[in-house]
Amino acid sequence: MLGQAALIFLLLVVAGGTRFGPPVAPAAPARASSLEYVEALGDLHRRARARRLAAEALAGSLRRRLAGSLGRRPGEGAARLAARVARHLRVKEGQVRLGLRPGPKAVESDDGLVAYARGVHALERRLRRTSGAAAPRRS
Repeated sequence: MLGQAALIFLLLVVAGGTRFGPPVAPAAPARASSLEYVEALGDLHRRARARRLAAEALAGSLRRRLAGSLGRRPGEGAARLAARVARHLRVKEGQVRLGLRPGPKAVESDDGLVAYARGVHALERRLRRTSGAAAPRRS
Protein backbone atom coordinates (compact mmCIF):
# COMPACT_ATOMS: atom_id res chain seq x y z
CA MET A 1 0.00 0.00 0.00
CA LEU A 2 2.82 2.40 0.89
CA GLY A 3 4.59 1.47 -2.36
CA GLN A 4 1.46 2.28 -4.33
CA ALA A 5 1.13 5.66 -2.64
CA ALA A 6 4.77 6.47 -3.40
CA LEU A 7 4.26 5.47 -7.02
CA ILE A 8 1.16 7.67 -7.33
CA PHE A 9 3.04 10.60 -5.76
CA LEU A 10 5.94 10.11 -8.16
CA LEU A 11 3.57 10.03 -11.15
CA LEU A 12 1.86 13.22 -9.97
CA VAL A 13 5.20 15.00 -9.59
CA VAL A 14 6.37 13.92 -13.05
CA ALA A 15 3.03 14.68 -14.68
CA GLY A 16 2.71 18.03 -12.95
CA GLY A 17 6.19 19.14 -14.00
CA THR A 18 7.02 20.25 -10.48
CA ARG A 19 10.52 21.59 -10.15
CA PHE A 20 12.59 21.15 -7.06
CA GLY A 21 14.52 24.39 -7.55
CA PRO A 22 14.94 27.25 -9.99
CA PRO A 23 15.46 26.37 -13.66
CA VAL A 24 19.08 26.27 -14.74
CA ALA A 25 19.90 27.55 -18.20
CA PRO A 26 22.11 25.21 -20.21
CA ALA A 27 25.66 26.37 -20.66
CA ALA A 28 26.24 27.93 -24.07
CA PRO A 29 28.66 25.84 -26.10
CA ALA A 30 31.97 27.51 -26.79
CA ARG A 31 31.96 28.54 -30.42
CA ALA A 32 35.24 29.07 -32.19
CA SER A 33 35.31 31.13 -35.34
CA SER A 34 36.33 29.53 -38.61
CA LEU A 35 39.45 31.69 -38.59
CA GLU A 36 40.50 30.16 -35.27
CA TYR A 37 39.92 26.71 -36.74
CA VAL A 38 42.08 27.49 -39.78
CA GLU A 39 44.83 28.95 -37.59
CA ALA A 40 44.80 25.89 -35.33
CA LEU A 41 44.90 23.52 -38.29
CA GLY A 42 47.72 25.49 -39.88
CA ASP A 43 49.63 25.44 -36.61
CA LEU A 44 49.23 21.66 -36.38
CA HIS A 45 50.47 21.23 -39.95
CA ARG A 46 53.44 23.50 -39.24
CA ARG A 47 54.41 21.67 -36.06
CA ALA A 48 54.08 18.30 -37.77
CA ARG A 49 55.94 19.62 -40.82
CA ALA A 50 53.08 18.27 -42.93
CA ARG A 51 53.60 20.52 -45.92
CA ARG A 52 52.89 17.69 -48.36
CA LEU A 53 49.51 17.05 -46.72
CA ALA A 54 48.61 20.74 -46.93
CA ALA A 55 49.72 20.95 -50.57
CA GLU A 56 47.74 17.83 -51.49
CA ALA A 57 44.65 19.26 -49.80
CA LEU A 58 45.01 22.44 -51.88
CA ALA A 59 45.51 20.42 -55.07
CA GLY A 60 42.48 18.23 -54.35
CA SER A 61 40.32 21.26 -53.71
CA LEU A 62 41.48 22.89 -56.96
CA ARG A 63 40.85 19.66 -58.90
CA ARG A 64 37.29 19.39 -57.54
CA ARG A 65 36.52 23.04 -58.32
CA LEU A 66 37.91 22.85 -61.84
CA ALA A 67 36.14 19.60 -62.65
CA GLY A 68 32.91 20.87 -61.09
CA SER A 69 33.03 24.15 -62.98
CA LEU A 70 34.01 22.71 -66.36
CA GLY A 71 32.07 19.46 -66.03
CA ARG A 72 33.51 16.09 -65.24
CA ARG A 73 34.44 13.75 -68.04
CA PRO A 74 34.65 10.02 -67.29
CA GLY A 75 38.19 8.69 -67.17
CA GLU A 76 39.76 12.10 -67.63
CA GLY A 77 43.24 12.21 -66.17
CA ALA A 78 45.07 15.18 -64.70
CA ALA A 79 46.92 15.90 -67.96
CA ARG A 80 43.73 16.12 -70.05
CA LEU A 81 42.00 18.19 -67.36
CA ALA A 82 45.00 20.54 -67.28
CA ALA A 83 44.90 20.97 -71.05
CA ARG A 84 41.17 21.68 -71.02
CA VAL A 85 41.47 24.14 -68.11
CA ALA A 86 44.42 25.93 -69.77
CA ARG A 87 42.36 26.48 -72.93
CA HIS A 88 39.34 27.65 -70.91
CA LEU A 89 41.28 30.03 -68.66
CA ARG A 90 43.78 31.07 -71.35
CA VAL A 91 46.80 30.25 -69.20
CA LYS A 92 49.83 28.05 -69.74
CA GLU A 93 49.15 24.35 -69.34
CA GLY A 94 52.25 24.00 -67.15
CA GLN A 95 50.78 26.48 -64.66
CA VAL A 96 47.61 24.40 -64.37
CA ARG A 97 49.60 21.17 -64.06
CA LEU A 98 51.62 22.67 -61.20
CA GLY A 99 48.38 23.64 -59.48
CA LEU A 100 46.91 20.17 -59.87
CA ARG A 101 50.02 18.34 -58.64
CA PRO A 102 52.31 20.06 -56.13
CA GLY A 103 55.96 19.76 -57.03
CA PRO A 104 58.92 19.28 -54.70
CA LYS A 105 59.43 23.04 -54.29
CA ALA A 106 55.95 23.34 -52.76
CA VAL A 107 56.86 21.04 -49.88
CA GLU A 108 60.51 21.97 -49.27
CA SER A 109 59.78 25.01 -47.14
CA ASP A 110 57.00 27.14 -45.75
CA ASP A 111 57.80 29.81 -48.34
CA GLY A 112 57.44 27.24 -51.12
CA LEU A 113 54.07 26.14 -49.74
CA VAL A 114 52.88 29.75 -49.54
CA ALA A 115 53.98 30.35 -53.13
CA TYR A 116 52.12 27.20 -54.23
CA ALA A 117 48.98 28.31 -52.34
CA ARG A 118 49.15 31.70 -54.06
CA GLY A 119 49.37 30.00 -57.45
CA VAL A 120 46.35 27.82 -56.66
CA HIS A 121 44.45 30.88 -55.46
CA ALA A 122 45.28 32.75 -58.68
CA LEU A 123 43.88 29.88 -60.76
CA GLU A 124 40.71 29.73 -58.65
CA ARG A 125 40.25 33.50 -58.91
CA ARG A 126 40.65 33.34 -62.67
CA LEU A 127 38.14 30.49 -62.83
CA ARG A 128 35.60 32.52 -60.85
CA ARG A 129 36.05 35.49 -63.18
CA THR A 130 35.70 33.46 -66.39
CA SER A 131 32.73 31.42 -65.19
CA GLY A 132 31.00 34.41 -63.60
CA ALA A 133 30.63 32.65 -60.25
CA ALA A 134 30.51 34.96 -57.25
CA ALA A 135 31.99 32.45 -54.84
CA PRO A 136 33.41 28.94 -55.05
CA ARG A 137 30.99 26.10 -54.43
CA ARG A 138 31.77 23.68 -51.63
CA SER A 139 31.76 19.98 -52.33
